[in-house]
Amino acid sequence: MKRFALPLTAAGAALATFLLMPGAGTYALWNGLAATKAGAITAATVAVSVTIPQPFDTVFKTGHTTTTGGVVVTNTGNVDATFGAAATLTSGTSPALASAIGVIAWPAAGAASCTSTATPPSGSYTGTLAGLGALGQTTGTLSAGASAAFCIRETMNVASAPGIASGSAVNVAFSATVTAGTTWSASASASIAQTFVDDIAPSAPTGLSARTSTSTPVVLSWTAATDNVGVTGYDVYRSGTTASIGSTTSTSFTDTGAAANTSYTYTVYARDAVLLTSPAASLSVDRTAPTTPTLSLTGTTASTATLSFAATDNVGVSAYTVSRDGTVIATVGGATTSYTDTGLTVGLHRYTVTASDAAGNVSPSSSAVSAAGSYVSGSWYQLVNAASGQCVTVPSPIANGKVLTQSACAAPVDDAQAWQLAGSGSTVTVTAALPTPASGQYLWAGSRTAPVSLTSAPNSANGSSQWAFTLQADGSFTLSNTITGNNGNGNGNGNGNVTTLCATATAGGGGQLTTTTCTAGASTQSFFLRQVTP
Repeated sequence: MKRFALPLTAAGAALATFLLMPGAGTYALWNGLAATKAGAITAATVAVSVTIPQPFDTVFKTGHTTTTGGVVVTNTGNVDATFGAAATLTSGTSPALASAIGVIAWPAAGAASCTSTATPPSGSYTGTLAGLGALGQTTGTLSAGASAAFCIRETMNVASAPGIASGSAVNVAFSATVTAGTTWSASASASIAQTFVDDIAPSAPTGLSARTSTSTPVVLSWTAATDNVGVTGYDVYRSGTTASIGSTTSTSFTDTGAAANTSYTYTVYARDAVLLTSPAASLSVDRTAPTTPTLSLTGTTASTATLSFAATDNVGVSAYTVSRDGTVIATVGGATTSYTDTGLTVGLHRYTVTASDAAGNVSPSSSAVSAAGSYVSGSWYQLVNAASGQCVTVPSPIANGKVLTQSACAAPVDDAQAWQLAGSGSTVTVTAALPTPASGQYLWAGSRTAPVSLTSAPNSANGSSQWAFTLQADGSFTLSNTITGNNGNGNGNGNGNVTTLCATATAGGGGQLTTTTCTAGASTQSFFLRQVTP
């Protein structure tokens, strides 16, 4: 039998791509040469078959990216014949899948040599299945009963198949024809389908983080997951819920249903088009603030105050913040539950403490406690209204009869907001206002409804005294002026009784300070002393 060596071309390689079912056609022809020699006319046959002794896998999926098989074309007739074969991609083929399947094809002595470890010789066809189907027809000759074998190796990277839908298929029809002379021929054909099945789940999202406070919505964000075909969406779960609280195609999600002061654990899954889900990405979000700290004054001297405090938290207190007279003076670690404020020279101070956790949640402020230090005669202070947070401001230039106002506290302090105090204990007296003590200007009430103004006389003829700063339980002071009677000029109380009036500010800030009847606990009549250096 003559051995056939077929050039390696597209049609031969195509046989490896599909499981070709055997088929054959047989035609008779008259053998005139036999009739001359034997005195009789005999008939011969022309026939062809296609077989795949080494079959190919028909599904590409996880863990199976390469398949090697063998294809055999046999001249089953009893006369020599020319040979032609072609592979064609038929209806239902996914162009993306055909382009993603790599092919190596080479001629072989027999299909048995088409193993997964066989080494393709140089000159083998190397390309894609889509290219193999477009190369055209392969031709050659086959002796009667002879065969031509081909090895085909297909490879698909199923871990990277963007744009290829699961279930996509390639369909190839392979046809072979043998011809004797110019008239007689026989053909055989078969087809095979190969399918891509996506069974690779997306990777887990990474970098899951949250932005929130104790009362605002929880805003989650993460780094995108990856998938061999493509991620189609993300599902978000809250604290072990069996159903997702929402889905998104982006890499962020806002949970508007999160309850205030409630901590949660969030889990995010990525999914692809066939609903395969990724491993979970989880994050615990602490939205529970520490409890309101307890605060007590455990020791004082003329210049120090020692505070003790404590709070609890669902995770743990990470820090305490200590404020004096509304200004933060210290932050200590969560394991520290005491603080000593030193160098007190301002008189009574009002302390509060807040607790915070590692997530940034801050507790309500503690109840205030007060500690008295020592006033320093001749020192300077801002007078801060408790209601507005603004400072009492001296008009410029300083002159008798000028009205006092309140405005935003300057930092560094402006001379117009600095006052010099004298005295000690719970009551101190304003003796002068800037620019210098030599200005000789004092606070003055004038009358029951007049604005608070300046006077050059500490004890005016109408019977009013110097203004006194009187300590309150919350650590603030009232600024009061006592009118002892009416001297006939209309500035007294008109009946000879003692009348005490308090400096009063507007709660919203700005405007003039007025003198009105003192009201216990009124924040507009409460002022804090803040020591400054003008």
